[in-house]
Amino acid sequence: MGVLSNLLTLNLSVNQLSGRTPAELADITSLDTLALSDNQLSGEIPPVICGLTYLCSLKLSGNWLTGGIPPQLGALSRLMELDLSHNRLTGEIPAELGQLTELGQLDLSDNWLTGDIPAELGQLTELDELDLSYNQLDGEILPSWGQLTKLKKLDLSHNRLTGRIPHDLDFLTDLKELDISHNRLSGPIPPELANLTKLTTIRVSGNRLTSNIPPALVDRIARYQMLGGNRLIDDE
Repeated sequence: MGVLSNLLTLNLSVNQLSGRTPAELADITSLDTLALSDNQLSGEIPPVICGLTYLCSLKLSGNWLTGGIPPQLGALSRLMELDLSHNRLTGEIPAELGQLTELGQLDLSDNWLTGDIPAELGQLTELDELDLSYNQLDGEILPSWGQLTKLKKLDLSHNRLTGRIPHDLDFLTDLKELDISHNRLSGPIPPELANLTKLTTIRVSGNRLTSNIPPALVDRIARYQMLGGNRLIDDE
């Protein structure tokens, strides 16, 4: 691929590409956008892609990729969008992703990822969308996530998260959508979440939440969300 040495954007999404992700892509060192989504690519994500240091957008979603997420992705300091969703990736989320301080969108949903969500993701203060849903993630929602003040969408649904919903989420003043459904969360819904005036959707079903629903949140929690394993009470 040496003849493409000055290429900036390579978008081969929505085709029928199969086999492994070509390691030769690493030769196109000028790339700032690489999109291979919705194909039939298999095998692991080649660590050599992490040598594309000008990348701002990397989309590999909707393939059959396996193996772990390469920690070397943390070296792509210009990356603003990372989408590895709808694959078969395994292992833990690398703490090194916390080095991607320009990242605005991170989507790792619908994989087979395990382990705790690394605290280092709390350093991604430019994030406006974070989707880790439909994995097998453990641990708690960390208070440090209150630093992600630009978040508009946070989806942690369909995992195995435990503990309580942290009060610090009330710092997410731009948040419009919060989905923490189908986990193992317990305790009350923090009344501080009512301070999030832009929040229009809260999904909490399928947990072990208890206590009253804060009155200011009643209109933003769909009625069916009061069921599904929780023991929430509507004060209206």
